[in-house]
Amino acid sequence: MDQLPARLQRILQLTPDCRIDAKGNLVLLDAQGKPAGAVPLVRTQWNQERTRACDRLHDDVSWGIVLHWFGDHPEREPGLDSYMWGFNGLREVEGNPTRTSAHFLVGASPAVCGEEAKPEPIGILQMQAADSDGTPFVASHLFWLNYQQHMNKEQYFVQALYQLGNEDPTFHTLLRELFDGRRMDPNLRTIAIETCGYDFEHALHQPEDQKVANVLAVVWAVMQRYGIRSSHILGHQEISINKSDPGKKFMALIRLLVGIKALIEPDQNMKELVFGQYLSEERQPSEAVEAYFKFVRDYLALVGRPDEVYEWETATSYWIVRDLAGNRLPGQGIATYFRRPFAGAQTNPASTFTIPDCHEGADLLRIGKLNPSTLEVRLTAYGECLFVGESHGFHPGKLAIFRHTQTNGVQVLSVYGYLDRLAEFQRGKFYQPGEIVGSSMQTWSKDHMLHFAIAYGGTWESNLRTNPNIPLNVGAMWIKQRYLDPVAYLEQHLEPQELQGWIQK
Repeated sequence: MDQLPARLQRILQLTPDCRIDAKGNLVLLDAQGKPAGAVPLVRTQWNQERTRACDRLHDDVSWGIVLHWFGDHPEREPGLDSYMWGFNGLREVEGNPTRTSAHFLVGASPAVCGEEAKPEPIGILQMQAADSDGTPFVASHLFWLNYQQHMNKEQYFVQALYQLGNEDPTFHTLLRELFDGRRMDPNLRTIAIETCGYDFEHALHQPEDQKVANVLAVVWAVMQRYGIRSSHILGHQEISINKSDPGKKFMALIRLLVGIKALIEPDQNMKELVFGQYLSEERQPSEAVEAYFKFVRDYLALVGRPDEVYEWETATSYWIVRDLAGNRLPGQGIATYFRRPFAGAQTNPASTFTIPDCHEGADLLRIGKLNPSTLEVRLTAYGECLFVGESHGFHPGKLAIFRHTQTNGVQVLSVYGYLDRLAEFQRGKFYQPGEIVGSSMQTWSKDHMLHFAIAYGGTWESNLRTNPNIPLNVGAMWIKQRYLDPVAYLEQHLEPQELQGWIQK
């Protein structure tokens, strides 16, 4: 626990200990692990009207958990009355008036329990009573699945899962099962958790740590009570791609926290629910754990933009957590500092970051007569070789791409183009800063140039792994979602002795 990044420690420390009892009530536990009382039950109109045997979740299929944000109206004061109006008000869906419901509503206040507990400010509320044996009744929180969209290969979350499944045959998720398996109303096999707030991807609306902790507590309790696997935790957006809740980065955060909690807690059944499906005859349990944490980030890299992945890695210090999960000391394989890739160079003002719009890097020039040693291009930081070979893009010559993990647990790529010669590198191997990558090519004016770029780490999975050359017809927005300004980046990360006069602008 004390090795984790500070924010993740704080969220886990704020997470209330709760369980769902035999009757389906969410109960908080005291410091000794004994029941202290149930959280407030505030039943929606939907739940009150649907308590027959046919309204129970179907027991012949596996269940899942679906996370939502409530979509608070920015001009309306949030409060229980407002949330109940949202649940109980009639709305038209495909020509039919209906209401919505969820099994739980989570806010940013600490969870409370007992008969005297006030339901607001909202911490954790139970919005539906279960059947007498604890089986949840159906909630109205999802539309019918868009199978046509899936058949047209537009359901990109499922497409990403296909790719991950091809890479790891042990992987299976409820989302694929929903679209490829037996067709049925997804409400009949899912438990809904609504979270107060909206637009969690925006910096101004990111959920507070206590709110995240409350969501984690409810997800954990539901998994534990009903035997739901971690691969069956879904976001509303993953099921209905026209929705935006609760956000890709939020889902990745919850999945990461579920994995960390499973490692910290002694509950073997929960470890199996989180990591078990990754086990195989060839894999040890520690390898199954690594496979889970790898999935969390790989999935986000496939469905999100590289700049979003970078923001999430920064917020979670993901690669530090990944090392801890793999029983490696944090800090191994870290790029602790950066060096100049091409000393004594100056930028070409007509060919720098997003100038022209399709230019993802900066062209660094060495002007005049040069001896061979000054033509050397050097690796800017400790990193892993991802690609070496011919460039078939805008810049001729040879190309090299390396991946670096920063000290804050975030990855970037360094790209070296317009090379006349490449040193011998092996993909997948790590190399020290300052090693010679190759030599720069001569331009038509007899000067020498290096095309240098810094990309978000997720750009490898989203674009460069299949084609290391970017398309020629992209614009500045496309570039900024995948690359950083390389000159500004190095100015922030170079060693002090390297920074002074590293480039002549």
